[in-house]
Amino acid sequence: MDPQTFSSNREIDSQSIEHVDTPDHAWGQQIDELLRIRKRSHDLNGEFDEDGSFAPAPELVDQAIRLAQKFQKQGTPPPDFVIAGVNATVLFEWRSAEGYREIEVLSPVEVESRLIAAGSTVVEVSRLDCA
Repeated sequence: MDPQTFSSNREIDSQSIEHVDTPDHAWGQQIDELLRIRKRSHDLNGEFDEDGSFAPAPELVDQAIRLAQKFQKQGTPPPDFVIAGVNATVLFEWRSAEGYREIEVLSPVEVESRLIAAGSTVVEVSRLDCA
């Protein structure tokens, strides 16, 4: 049995990420990491790391930066991690007692959100078309 529940082209519900008053510098650190990912991507000509994972395209990282700025303006707490994925994507990860949320920027126009509530095996997946 597939534990995933899919719903396509739904707005990513940033409301499900607990909103708190977050200092601007906390998001600034995450945006700085995105800028480092973008620079590293450019410097390594498409190869991201010693394992040969492809770097995300600069346009994709730019979309991730715009998304981070949007979340910051909405008062969404910064993620625990912002990383380059092994498939040339960018991932935002939040972990809390309520569960795990991952937002993956797949392309400059497509974002996918995955949510696993604490104690659940169901992965709620939604997509946002950023075109």
